[in-house]
Amino acid sequence: MLEKFAEVHLGDEIDTLDAADRKVVENAIEAARALDAIFWKQTWSGAVALRDRLAAANDRRRLEEVLLMYGPYDRLEDHRPFLDNVPTRPQGAAFYPDDMTREEFERWIADHPEDREAFESLTSLIRRDGDRLVATPYRTAFQDELGRAADALRAAADASTNESLATYLRARAEALLSDEYYESDLAWMDVENNSVDVTIGPYETYEDMLFGYKAAYEAYVGVVDAQESANLQTYARYLDDMDKKLAALCPYNIHRGAASPIRVINLIYNAGDARAGVQTTAFNLPNDERVHQARGTRKVMLRNVARAKFQKSMIPLAERLLASSDLGHVTFNAYFTNVLLHEMSHSLGPSFIGFNGTQTTVRKALKDQYSAVEEAKADIGGLYFHQWLIDQGVLPESDERPAYTSFLAGFFRSIRFGRTEAHGRANIVELNYLQERGGIRHDAETGRYSVDFSRIRGDVEALAKKLIELEAMGDYQAAKSFMEKYDKPTPAMEAALQRVEDVPVDILPRFRVEQTVKR
Repeated sequence: MLEKFAEVHLGDEIDTLDAADRKVVENAIEAARALDAIFWKQTWSGAVALRDRLAAANDRRRLEEVLLMYGPYDRLEDHRPFLDNVPTRPQGAAFYPDDMTREEFERWIADHPEDREAFESLTSLIRRDGDRLVATPYRTAFQDELGRAADALRAAADASTNESLATYLRARAEALLSDEYYESDLAWMDVENNSVDVTIGPYETYEDMLFGYKAAYEAYVGVVDAQESANLQTYARYLDDMDKKLAALCPYNIHRGAASPIRVINLIYNAGDARAGVQTTAFNLPNDERVHQARGTRKVMLRNVARAKFQKSMIPLAERLLASSDLGHVTFNAYFTNVLLHEMSHSLGPSFIGFNGTQTTVRKALKDQYSAVEEAKADIGGLYFHQWLIDQGVLPESDERPAYTSFLAGFFRSIRFGRTEAHGRANIVELNYLQERGGIRHDAETGRYSVDFSRIRGDVEALAKKLIELEAMGDYQAAKSFMEKYDKPTPAMEAALQRVEDVPVDILPRFRVEQTVKR
């Protein structure tokens, strides 16, 4: 398992920080470690005990594997157990009782509609109390860890010379103790002119495979690349046009706020959900649709992480799986732009929708299908807008071929993250759809893939339209049917993946700060 991850050294950029910012980093990492302790409790009810037992037995090999996966389940292999004598992973991780079914949850809500808000909250655990199901807020369930994290964030704020960053850190400390994140999300959007970037809290819902309702804790601490951030901010000017372009494919109400700051950082530490298994290259937050409507989102690009992934995984995959005519056009700049536009596309498209006579969010309407549909929408929307930016003259025509060939190489990189994981499943769907229509071709004799440039533009637009329709309709069964139609690897895809089994799936970061800060 460990051989699937290439060790890389990250975080030397900490040397560029002054004494005050180093103090901010030190305290932010302490807060991150506290949330990391919570994430261990969220992944599986037995994860902490297993980790501690392996540590006590000095079983270093197994301990490293469990630390990598945050439990005994292989995130690259559909969360299958890789240790003996552990149960099948509960679909709801540790957010719900291990034996609770989807039907039981939905039946409880139907019989107790007054519990719906608390039960569907991003920040509550569902537990049994005799014959009853009850919701316990995170602030109660994780009181000790959240208290330590809040104290550390206040200390980081006190050390900071950047007023906007200090304001966010103090607001986020209070949010951790109240489970009310709206105001601190707005404060995070307002952080500017900062050298240190801190993102911390309960965000993504991928860990909850039962409903996709529950948010897992994570943290990122990085050093801002001011020049690259300024360069990429150019794209943010076109977000309104992009949203209108998607709405022309399938009408929806545009709720996105105007703000869309872009930050490029070099990661110096991560924790929790951000650290488990495959590493994040970029993220688009916050996920609160109210913030989207009021202010938009922020895109954060992890440049040193992206560079390491490109060198260790993507180039070797392309050399083995792409036709020679396409291979020379796989570039880091095209890959990095694809990642950025993927994150920008997360903030585009429907958010609040009318469904069954009421207003709800796409996330709640599509339930467990949402994460994979949304990742596919962001992927294809990003590629669609990569071409559009070229057509508008924002990017040069010479970027067109690298945009598609780098995207094609990226399919195989993401599929290897796990076939039932949202990103991996989305990429299988996309590749199968585009190959069915002819935009992607497979040579049965050589086993290599290529882009058909006479078809790919139209096929990408057709898929973008379909994915926007699924979200705008909010029809769970339609989304499930579409995804299940395309989410099975073909024999050719399986053969291709077997040929690259020895290529690292992802990176295993060894952070400079871990010389003094232990996990």
